[in-house]
Amino acid sequence: MRTLTHFDHPEAFQALRDILFLYVDMAEGSAGFGHAVDTGTFDPYQFLDAEAEP
Repeated sequence: MRTLTHFDHPEAFQALRDILFLYVDMAEGSAGFGHAVDTGTFDPYQFLDAEAEP
């Protein structure tokens, strides 16, 4: 299990950036939602079992 700390903020900023670019790509692209979408470098699976530090 991964514990998120205040040192993880650069990763969070990168994730937000990739998510925003994902929506821009889906809105502007001709393929639409779910097809040939550029997902960037964000790996969402690393946060599946994450919990915040107390």
